[in-house]
Amino acid sequence: MNNLYFAVLLLQEKKATLEISLNDLSSKMKTVESGVKNGVMLQTSSLILKAEILNLEQQISETSVLKKANVDMLAGLMNKSISPEIEFIIPEIKEVSKISKRFEIESFENEKLKLDNTISTVESKRLPKFYGFAQTGYSKPGLNAFSNDFNLFGIVGVRAELDLTNFYTNSREKDILVNTKNIVQNQMEAFDKTLDIQLSRTLADIENYNSLLEKDKELIAIRESILETADKQLAHGTITVNDYIGYSSALNLSRQALKSHEIMLVQAKVNYNNLLNN
Repeated sequence: MNNLYFAVLLLQEKKATLEISLNDLSSKMKTVESGVKNGVMLQTSSLILKAEILNLEQQISETSVLKKANVDMLAGLMNKSISPEIEFIIPEIKEVSKISKRFEIESFENEKLKLDNTISTVESKRLPKFYGFAQTGYSKPGLNAFSNDFNLFGIVGVRAELDLTNFYTNSREKDILVNTKNIVQNQMEAFDKTLDIQLSRTLADIENYNSLLEKDKELIAIRESILETADKQLAHGTITVNDYIGYSSALNLSRQALKSHEIMLVQAKVNYNNLLNN
């Protein structure tokens, strides 16, 4: 569901940047028509510009259709109605969590604890059972067989019992439990290793997108300056419509890249937190 949401965001922002370019080129139509009329520009200049405007309109239409399809799929998964015209908001996630709340780790630890308790119980069954006893009496003779007198006597002792059949049975049971505990331990270590790899990869993505965003901003600033100069040159007929369209398209692509990287950065942060179950 997260992937669908971010796919809609990407399409929404792409449409927005295309519309900015469309508005820019549409606003230049009067300038071009005036230049053609005054003989400053070629007759085909207005046709070239109109063709590019139609191309942008087509891209906007295709993007709208794709967005609607993704919105419909998202609505189906959520079992609710969502208007394709609704504006999707980019989530604000400033920091990624460093604390894992994965229930699997707790589950592994609980399973190991249960096995340890069971092993302790089995080990206690293997130990011999000791019984204490005491006996007193008054007899003739007493404990001294050579005495003809009545005497008090007392006997205290300890008796030990060991069931050899249960001893070997419990030994096998303990071996099985220890092997099971080792399997659980290996599973937990494998899960930890896989999780660490995924976290490292996602963290690298986050760092990469942060770096790309800085470059995107620099590129946009440069291309905006170029397009501003090209706007004046077009009005004076010192560059062609094709030149201006090229500068406008380059700026549009840079703006799309910026928005894409912003959304992908947020998605990477969401994925990172999801891996930690936060």
